[in-house]
Amino acid sequence: MTPQQHADRHPLKTKAKAEAKFKNIAEAHSVLTDPEKREMYDQYGEEGLKRGGGGGGGGGPHMGFHQQGSSRPNQRGEGRGGGGAESHFQYSSSGGGGGGPDPFEMFSNMFGGGGGMGGGMGQQRQQQQRQQQQQQQQQQQRQRQQQQQRGGGRGGFEEQGFGQGGAEEEPDEGLYTGASFIEELTPGSFPDPASSGWTWIVQFYSPWCGHCKSMAPKWKTAAASLRGVVKVGVVDCDAHAALCKKFGVRSFPSMKAFTPTSPDKPKDYPGPREAKAVAEFALGLVTDSASLVTNLTGVKDDVSLLLKRCSGGGGRPKVPLGGGSSGSGSSSSSSSSSSSLPRASWDVCVVLLTARLDVPVMLRALSSVYQGKVVFGAARGEATAQVVANKLGLMLQTKLPVLVAVCNGDVATAEAYTGELKSEKIQTFLDGFMGGRKCAAAVRLDSSTDLAALSTKQLRAVMTAHGLVCRGCSERGDFVARLQEFVSTGL
Repeated sequence: MTPQQHADRHPLKTKAKAEAKFKNIAEAHSVLTDPEKREMYDQYGEEGLKRGGGGGGGGGPHMGFHQQGSSRPNQRGEGRGGGGAESHFQYSSSGGGGGGPDPFEMFSNMFGGGGGMGGGMGQQRQQQQRQQQQQQQQQQQRQRQQQQQRGGGRGGFEEQGFGQGGAEEEPDEGLYTGASFIEELTPGSFPDPASSGWTWIVQFYSPWCGHCKSMAPKWKTAAASLRGVVKVGVVDCDAHAALCKKFGVRSFPSMKAFTPTSPDKPKDYPGPREAKAVAEFALGLVTDSASLVTNLTGVKDDVSLLLKRCSGGGGRPKVPLGGGSSGSGSSSSSSSSSSSLPRASWDVCVVLLTARLDVPVMLRALSSVYQGKVVFGAARGEATAQVVANKLGLMLQTKLPVLVAVCNGDVATAEAYTGELKSEKIQTFLDGFMGGRKCAAAVRLDSSTDLAALSTKQLRAVMTAHGLVCRGCSERGDFVARLQEFVSTGL
């Protein structure tokens, strides 16, 4: 640098620009005169100097790793603090590891291409870079082979053309291994909410991401609070890069919700990285299932309409019903024709008698999971609950809430659930009605039962439940005749 170029020789208007230029030259000089920095630059480029080592791959476009958040970088260039921060992948068209100015080019522009730093040095440096790039590629190949032998690990995005561009600390193995109420998902096990009826919230993460590590305990807390109501999962994007790419994951951690009513259009979680906020967001999505719970008032014939739907269903519909209901727990109209509403293929209705004025989120979730198998109703408020209980032939002797199951629409079969009002326990109770076998056994084989009103499937199930044989029976009338014979003769 000539004396005239020194910042102190410039007037006030241009002094700031000159100082910045002088700083860049000083930094470049520092790189060229320091053997360690010079070696680091030759290996990893400008970004390697900033990060303290291990830059991106060789020339050509690449995806450089960048973290957003309020913090100062540590030796690896990661931001610290800022719970809401994320790790991002940003595109750069420059070669080497960084996108900043090349110190060699800077010296060449300032002092000319000749001399000791000129052409010969440039060619030598290019040759060194090519050798180093080859060594890096060989090393990365060895690492990938080791990861495949271990069954996964880092570099997933790299293998999909998303080079990670920067040496990171070794990932914590098993960030969610053994975590309660969290499922580690793979392409083969990724859920289908339309089939299962469950609402899912899934976190897409990378084991080496500092913000993902900070989020892990909060995610586990959220999962515990959502137990039995919303399913919680995680996807390791290093191990399953293609799956993360499929859902457009561009930052870590990314959280997306998948619902039965829109399984192919996940909803991005936009809130703070806190357990309570995540849980509230997920629970809010379960309100879509409120329309699957019939509101019972005890007025007119709403209870009898519900009971008519307790049998004859064809299983879970291909297109889930529900959607569009408010968080107040509004439900399907009790005045709707029973023929236009789904029926229970397991031949059972379940009614919740509760003092609450809204539909509990747990019942909304279960009504979605058992849609097409079980018909759900709710009598809300103490007075209404008492009226509906009387129509079901029940004398309420316990405190609300009470869950009641009715087989085949016959109130004589009404059975109060006596277990804990927890999702897993209730699911076990409901699974006892699977396939209609339990309700088939509950059919009374006496003159009070209208056997002709039963479907062929129900008639077959009743025969099996009572150990009866109907030789040559093929039509529905054959089974009715055989059962009537049993009622008359007992044989």
